[in-house]
Amino acid sequence: MDKLQHLPIFLKLKDLLHSDRQAMVVSVDLVWRLVLGTTILLATLLVVLAWFAYGWAVKEDVLPFSRTSRDAFSIEELRGVIETYQKKETDHATLRRARPAAPSLGVGVSISAGVEN
Repeated sequence: MDKLQHLPIFLKLKDLLHSDRQAMVVSVDLVWRLVLGTTILLATLLVVLAWFAYGWAVKEDVLPFSRTSRDAFSIEELRGVIETYQKKETDHATLRRARPAAPSLGVGVSISAGVEN
């Protein structure tokens, strides 16, 4: 606690509150009113910000309709989905079996030694 009492800011506040000249302008009562007023203002600001954040968090947007029941799908739609995935499976299997062609390093390459015939 002694370290805190010797900090420059505390020394200036102590001089401000205990000097005879400044005692008429700034009283301890005024300082306490300022501290309490600032605390209440900050608490009110925090409550307002929390209220806006809560309202933003629970805001419900209009979501598109989603089918949750399997009975809602028609047979044609289900068959279309099955066909799409079967096509993707065959494409994937074809790509896995296909080996990429190695580049032909000798075709189109001419090396000249700088010697003319």
